[in-house]
This record gives sequence, structure tokens and C-alpha cells, in this order.
Amino acid sequence: MRPRLSLSRRDWIKASAATALVGHEAHLADDVAGQTAANAGNVAWIECVLGPVPGRESVRVHLMIVGDRVERGIVEPLGMLAADVSQLRIEGNRITGPLTIGHEPFRNNHSIPRIASRVPVRLELTINGDQVRGTFEGRWPSRATAAETSAVRGEVTGRRRDAERLRRENALADGAVWPSYVGPNQNFSSGPARGELLGDFNQARIVWASQYIGPTESGSKRYGACVGASGCAGGASPVVAGGRVYQFRYQPSGEAYQQHLDEQLASDRAPMIRQQLTAVGWTEADLRRRWAIDADEELVCIDAATGQTLWTTPWRGEGLNLLDHKCSLTNHTGVFHDGKMHVFGALGIVRAVDVANGRTVWATDVPDYSARMRRLKADSLRMRRIDAPTRSFCHGLNVAGNTIVAPDGIGACGLVGLDAATGRVLWRVPGVLGAEAMPLTWNHDGRAYVIAACLATTVCPV
Repeated sequence: MRPRLSLSRRDWIKASAATALVGHEAHLADDVAGQTAANAGNVAWIECVLGPVPGRESVRVHLMIVGDRVERGIVEPLGMLAADVSQLRIEGNRITGPLTIGHEPFRNNHSIPRIASRVPVRLELTINGDQVRGTFEGRWPSRATAAETSAVRGEVTGRRRDAERLRRENALADGAVWPSYVGPNQNFSSGPARGELLGDFNQARIVWASQYIGPTESGSKRYGACVGASGCAGGASPVVAGGRVYQFRYQPSGEAYQQHLDEQLASDRAPMIRQQLTAVGWTEADLRRRWAIDADEELVCIDAATGQTLWTTPWRGEGLNLLDHKCSLTNHTGVFHDGKMHVFGALGIVRAVDVANGRTVWATDVPDYSARMRRLKADSLRMRRIDAPTRSFCHGLNVAGNTIVAPDGIGACGLVGLDAATGRVLWRVPGVLGAEAMPLTWNHDGRAYVIAACLATTVCPV
């Protein structure tokens, strides 16, 4: 279930939910904690209408401009269509070069289409004020799931919106808040809308697209080597507060990888796997990374007005590459409270991050939970395989008063309360949380309560 946010008519944020949003990652993913993005604020989005193309009168192409470069692009209405903008050039008020599009991204940190469906379209655009005019010529995919292409050429019209205008028009950038998975009212509602809501999502228009985050799941061992499939980033939902969007994710890392891949490369499937590697531009090193056992966890901070990554806080080697489509970190959504974003890692670590600078304020191992997951990681590295202990990594964090509330296990478990200022464990209540549930909070008569659902509903005072 996704947050119900108040959006103006014909505007929709294709934000960095943990689905595989397509964007050119450039150098921003390498930001360290506390380092803000270069050219912060010097951002604009160009929305162009191209047409005609096969099967449609027109399509929309969105380009993100940061300083003097085109940083990322996305094409609609062809879904999550990959767009490689690396060959587009800006000279004065002109943008020229090939925009390369394809059907899906591969590799965790890039949005380069599969070579089998890579299609170049040359753009010649001129920007005058907020108006964009130009031409396009090249090839276009005939269907969103096929590699067949057709020759296209025509006119381009569009508009440019700078950061100031985006901030002025975007409700997310002006006081909107969605502090946890269940929202500000603990029931997936956001309160009265500040603008007319869409009645038909066919009228929705992309405002911005984040950097590439990664998919919520990825193929398991039953699907072979999974050449070209991005590693899993987990299923944490985005959190919105203070004009920013916060996204927790993980990426495979380290040298150790699952033995399953060696078995695949030694089997009679090996020639086909190597052909697939060539087709998508991967090496065996890319494939080993996809099957890595270790993982880096990250908190990505995104400007809610422009989609620009402001900072990224990494925790190198402090995760576990749970990539199976049924056993990834299904939820593990964090919570925003008192100027800090609190995130929940695969190894049962709750971390508090100062959103002013991206610095980790404290990190606490959840009793028992963390010990169990650390043993699982050690066993996985030793045996060179990951056997996830559950299909129910579904517990997000919440906050009651000044207490961060976290699960103390996987599946059906108990709850722990952590001091929001220090991370110190304040209390622990066993056996109150259901396998696919997360705790709710309730304030009544000046007192904070935690409501946890299992076989019955239990109300636990904090």
C-alpha cells in the first residue's frame, strides 16, 4: 500500500519509492555522509512532447539538468523505460545529441538499456526562457516489450522549470509529511488535500524522477544465473518530511558470492549464460556482484522539489544481500522524528541520522534480532549461500512520544523501545507483534501508546 499524498491535478511525483525508477546516477551515489551534492539548487527539469511515434500521437520525455549537464532522463508512457542521457550535450541554450532508450535498466548504479533493445533518438533542442522547441530523429521501439524499432522524425515542444518554480508548484516541497510507512495519522491518510486530486491516473504527469534506487525484489536461484537482473534494493517505502524524501536501500558488495553461480557456470547452461552476458554488456564480475552475499546499506536524501540527491549516508558492509523475490527486506521502512531519520537495517541495526548533514547520530543493535541476523550472515559467508529465515521482513519502525519502536525479531515477535535521543533500549515486550504487522502509535490524554496486532490486539503503554 502506497502513501496517499495530496497532489495537484495533472501532477504526479514519480519519486524514489523502492521500485526500479530509472535515472542516470552519475556521481551522486558516491556522496559521503555530510557531503551535499554539487550544484545543489542549480537544477531544472525539461518536459518535452515528441511525436508522432509508432502507435501513439506523442510521448513525453523528461530531462533533468544539473549545472551544465543532462543528468538523467525518463520516457513516458512506456513505463519504466530506461534512458541513457550520457551523450546529450549542453551548449548555451541548446541541448543536442542522441538520447538512448531501452526496455529495462541493468546494474545497480546505472540506467543503460539492454543492448538488444537499445534505440538512439537524436534530439536538437533550443531553450528560450521556459519554452523548449526542436526536432527529433532516429529509431523508436514499436512495442514496450519488444526490440523491433521504426524510423521516426518530428517536432519537439516543451517547457523548462527551474528549481524555484518546481519548489513553488510542488506540494511535497512545502510542509508535506509522511513520516513512516503508515503515515502521519497512523492509518495511511494524509489529511485534507491542498489541491484537486486526480480522478484518473491516465492524466498524471511526472514532475521528477529520482536517481536509480533499485527493485524491491530480484530473481532467486530457481531462475538460473539471472543475467542482467539488477540486485535487490529492498522494499522500504519513501519517507517525506521537511521538503525532502528519504529512501533506505541496500546494494550488493564484497568479494564473496553465492556458490550457486559457480554451479551455473560449470553446467551445460554456461555457453548460454556467457552469450547473455555479451548481449547485455555484463562481465562475469558484474554477475558475481549481483550474487554477492554482503551488502552496503544507504540512506538517500532527495530534494522533494527537484528530485536531486542531496546526500547519501552509506554503511559499508553492514547489510545482507537478501535478493530473493520472496525473501527480500519486504518493508523495513524507517521513521522521521525530531530532525532525525531512523532506519532499520537487515542485521537488526536501528540507526539515527541527522538530516541536516547526513551524519549517523547513534546506532543500536536490537537485542536478539541483531545477534540472529549476524549469525545468519556469518553462516552465509561460510557456506556461500543465503537461506533466508523468513518471507516476512515486514516490520517498519514507528515512534511513540520520544521512543523509537522496533521489532525484536522476524515474523511474529515482540517490540523494543529505543530512546530517540541516544538509542538506548528502554523497554521490551515479547510476543505482541504479528508476522506481517507493524506497530501503530496512539496519543491519548497526554500519554503515548503503542498498538500491536497479533492473534489479538494488544495496547502497550509507553
